[in-house]
Amino acid sequence: MDRDAAQRAVATAERVQQETGERARRISRVMRDTAAALEKSAALAEEHTQRRDRTGQEGAAEERQAAARAREAARRARSHAEEWRRVADGEKP
Repeated sequence: MDRDAAQRAVATAERVQQETGERARRISRVMRDTAAALEKSAALAEEHTQRRDRTGQEGAAEERQAAARAREAARRARSHAEEWRRVADGEKP
């Protein structure tokens, strides 16, 4: 490999690394935003559970399950956001 080809290869690798970091930061932000939305969903489901309990309506158990599922999905989204942040920072897995 001649010197110019080696320099182009290095420049390409650096550009790909930079683009990967930018995309990883973007994915991390999206995952954090997703986690926040899921937490709001869980809070709303919990409010519905309490309202159904107070008024004696059926469906409180289903709302409680929905809240639990939303909280678990938010936890997973936060975990993924952290993983992508590490990628963006160039940390090794």
